[in-house]
Amino acid sequence: MAIEELQLSCVREVVDITKNASFEPRYMQLNPRGVVPTLVDGEQVLWDSRAIVRYLDQRYANGHLWDAHAEETKAWIDRLHKFPLMLLSYSVWVLGKRGEKSADILADKVGRAYRYAEENPELADAYRRKAAFFETFAKELGDAQHVASAIETSRIVLEQLREQVRARRWIAGDRISFADCIAASVLSRLVDLGLLDFWYRDRSDRLRAYFDRLRGRDSYRFVFVGDPQIPEHLRLRLP
Repeated sequence: MAIEELQLSCVREVVDITKNASFEPRYMQLNPRGVVPTLVDGEQVLWDSRAIVRYLDQRYANGHLWDAHAEETKAWIDRLHKFPLMLLSYSVWVLGKRGEKSADILADKVGRAYRYAEENPELADAYRRKAAFFETFAKELGDAQHVASAIETSRIVLEQLREQVRARRWIAGDRISFADCIAASVLSRLVDLGLLDFWYRDRSDRLRAYFDRLRGRDSYRFVFVGDPQIPEHLRLRLP
């Protein structure tokens, strides 16, 4: 969405994380964390979305998504970037409410990482770190109190976001920023999960109005609705 907002062209390659494509050795060589996204620009390889957008904004654009904004907006970028979407997503899937089983998914990822570590000794350390991450994450997911705390903290962030956009069009005011791009992903995912979506069900809610403005952006419609490279099974399910 940020790339669309910056009006930059790029060659895109879909990494289907539902099929563990980010575990493949070819991808891990580029991104030893085995996560998405990854940007390759000549010799430059970046894999944190904040680092990617900061780099693109500074090198190819006018800073309007990042550098031109105050520290308050940059704080929102970090706050929303830390939103525990992965934990919340897996918490919905624990009981297979949408046909998925979190325990099975995570066990497969751990086993896959250890297997790849043996098959690819040059990437063994990266794969072992990946396995350790998912082992720790599985324990966090199994801790009901930890999940409940994350949900409550997330609710507070949503309330703060609602206040932030009470009298302004975007998080930074009258200009869209990268914080809004992250918010678009966070809010879309919550609606998709049917979790912490109380604001969406109330059309008079300020947060719902903000989300509707995001959905009206050409960049949002392209990324979340009309991107021809995204397979149907990877699309968010928004009512």
